[in-house]
Amino acid sequence: MKKALALALLLLLFCTPALATNTIVVIDYEGAWVPVESHGFQLYLPIDWVLFEPEGDEIFSAGTADVSSYMAVEVYRNTGYTLQSIETELSAAKGYRNVRSRVFNGVPCVLYECPGEDMFGAVAMSDDALNAYFLKFSPYGNDAFTHLADQIMSSLYPLEP
Repeated sequence: MKKALALALLLLLFCTPALATNTIVVIDYEGAWVPVESHGFQLYLPIDWVLFEPEGDEIFSAGTADVSSYMAVEVYRNTGYTLQSIETELSAAKGYRNVRSRVFNGVPCVLYECPGEDMFGAVAMSDDALNAYFLKFSPYGNDAFTHLADQIMSSLYPLEP
């Protein structure tokens, strides 16, 4: 199960607005590998980032000490949604824009932007469709942070068993 979750998270993190096509991202910051053992993945985070205590449905949260830039991964039990129904619902929801389906590395996902909540992100389903994974980055609309978020997402790597 951990391997499936790690793979799902790995593929989810490639499904962000800044990575609309498969690209190779060069990491140009000093960082450190941060394992998330309970969920079977690791990320290469900027050296000046700190880990936050996950809240609510978050399984991982990190960012700058002043929280001016952060990321979170949330997991929800799927209650019958499909990616198509999620796309339809987000497209109709007030405040969401640029909602679109994409397939990255064979994994379908829904990308979205939510400027009013100062975030952007993606939704993907686990291989068994039992869980929906939401990846959120903030702030929205900051080109330098979007570039950094691309690099962080490209660093996601499953932990060795």
